[in-house]
Amino acid sequence: MDLEEQEALLHLWTGFLDGRTPDGALMREFYFDVVSITRHYRYGMAPELFDLLVNGVFDASSSRLWSAAQGPTDDHRAA
Repeated sequence: MDLEEQEALLHLWTGFLDGRTPDGALMREFYFDVVSITRHYRYGMAPELFDLLVNGVFDASSSRLWSAAQGPTDDHRAA
């Protein structure tokens, strides 16, 4: 998911919650009853969506861990 899609799904999630306390049952209900009928739905996206709902937006361009993992690969020796 790109950043724009993540933010759109979080907006849908906030509206869906309508002040309720998030839990696993609500996350599943959101996935099947809301996301599955939007243009954002893709088969197999549940883990990515649940990660978004639990951990928030992930922007690869601003993540230090992601940047470090994508660093130079000139040394292929085992650690």
